[in-house]
This record gives sequence, structure tokens and C-alpha cells, in this order.
Amino acid sequence: MDKDKVAEILVEIGTLLELKGENPFKTRAYANGARTIEGLSEPLAKLVAEKRLGEIKGIGAALEQKITELVETGKLKYYDDLKASIPPGLIAMLEISGLGPKKIQAMQKKLGVDSIEKLEAACKAGKVAELDGFGEKTQANILEGIERKRTYASKHLLNDAWLAAEPLLEDLGEINLSGIDWVIVGGESGPGARPMEADWVRQIRAQCRETKTAFFFKQWGGVRKSETGRILDRRTYDEFPKREPALVPEREERLELLSETEPLELAFA
Repeated sequence: MDKDKVAEILVEIGTLLELKGENPFKTRAYANGARTIEGLSEPLAKLVAEKRLGEIKGIGAALEQKITELVETGKLKYYDDLKASIPPGLIAMLEISGLGPKKIQAMQKKLGVDSIEKLEAACKAGKVAELDGFGEKTQANILEGIERKRTYASKHLLNDAWLAAEPLLEDLGEINLSGIDWVIVGGESGPGARPMEADWVRQIRAQCRETKTAFFFKQWGGVRKSETGRILDRRTYDEFPKREPALVPEREERLELLSETEPLELAFA
């Protein structure tokens, strides 16, 4: 496993621990470890093979063991067990724009919300707005995020060719959008999230406009993605690929087609 994937898993572990309400120092340790791994000047596999990973500042014995297991086996039991210990509904809620681990944890503790369906019901009943630190605006944003996620899932068809720049971590320059129907752009989120420049996003948006490619801006991301939102130049971008409607023959044409069809004969043994 390469260092980018290892860093990604470390960041996710930090997010999941935060979702469980673990000690903030523990969650930050994983985010800091991810940054350290990303900044390595030597190949990670070489450091692991030579057992020198523990010599790097910020990599303690526990992190060294986990990173070594990831590099050597491609998986991590601690990570798998951690995911299994959290209700799948809570993890799915992390995909809703504007929701972070702390808010999800608060709603689970105070309202018993452990799925997107229960979250939607609590919002529609006005219960989320009554929680400390939430309010009507946050509740409305959550409902909007749920609907956006639902729309995204229903319109994401397998025969659409799409390009995901998520997370967007550098200027991609000129992109070949030939044959691409849909471009999705978003910033990295969670502990240790790396920043995304607005001009990187604008450049992709401009190329999508030139090629008439649907452009979807998911989020700015950051450590607190609920605060950064998804507004780009005073508006949101929720474009989906346009699909041609199926042509249904007129009644007379349907009757004519039926008259030309051979009757189906069923033979029973």
C-alpha cells in the first residue's frame, strides 16, 4: 500500500474516533501522522522494511505498528474493527454536506439518530433545531444535504462518463473532457484536511462551461466542513448530466407495430 492510501486511512481513523467521542488528542494524533506520512522524502515501503519508521518524529510505537501492518498486508485489523463498531448509518451521515463527527455524535446522544432516515425525520419534526449549537438554519441545511445526496444517487447512472476531482489538492491545468458527461469537484475534509484553492475550482468550472460538461461542486471541505459549506462565487453548483427523454410512439404507430408482430406460441410438454 502506498503512502497516500495509508495517509487516507489514518485520516479516516481519526474521523471515526471523533465520531465515537474519543479523546481529541488521540484523534489529532492520526491526523498528524497522516501529514507526516504524506511529507516523507523516502519511500514508505523502504522505511518499513528497514524498520526505521519509528525514528521519524510524530510516529509513535502504536502508529508505527499500524502503518507497518497496512504497508505489509494491505489491510489493518484495528481499522476494520473500528468501522464495524460504529453503526453504518452514522458513517453514511458523514457524506451529508455540512455534517461533521461532532454534530452527528450530538444528534445520536440526544435524539437517538443513527441513520439518514431518522435524521430526516428528526429534522422535519423540528427536533434538530432545538439542540444547542444547531438552530433552524443548520436543520434546513441538513435537509438540503439529504435531498442532494438522494438526488445524486438517483441521477448517477452507470452509462454516464464522469470525472471526480475529489479531493482536489492541486491545479490540474488543462483537462481532457472529451467524452466526459460530468465533473465532480470537492475539497478534502476531516482532521488534517489539506486546503483547496478557489482558482483551481474556477479553472475546472470554466473548462466545463466551454465543453458543456455538467459541473457539480460538492464542498470546500476542511477540518470543519460544516462551516466552509459549498458556495462558489455566491452560488451552488448542482449540475447533472442531461439525458435525452425516451421517445414513445404515438397510439397509431404503436398499434401498427403490434399488428406487425408475430403472435407468440407457447408449447407445453
